[in-house]
Amino acid sequence: MHERPDEEFSLLFECAREPLDAEPFMKALEAQLRAAQRGARLRRVVIVLLGAALAAAAALGAAPLLTRLCVVLGEHVQDVLPRLGSALASPAGWVISLLVAVLLLRRSGVLGR
Repeated sequence: MHERPDEEFSLLFECAREPLDAEPFMKALEAQLRAAQRGARLRRVVIVLLGAALAAAAALGAAPLLTRLCVVLGEHVQDVLPRLGSALASPAGWVISLLVAVLLLRRSGVLGR
């Protein structure tokens, strides 16, 4: 009774020791890798399209707000510019402008130290 299972086990172990054919395994692995790459590519395309759709929706939603903001800032700049022009034309404005120009030229390396 013990002889028979030992023979079956020995046959199984002998079959397990034989080298397996790698080609079917490699073909199956390559097919799985291609499928995984296709899935990843499809996910990336979907994410990019969703991102573009969200960005477009946000831009369309924000356009009226940005337009109002630009109008308000434009009015503010229009109010400030005449006063800024008067300040720059004054002697103090000339001195400050000259100092800013010298500092910028030194920082850019045009004026040596």
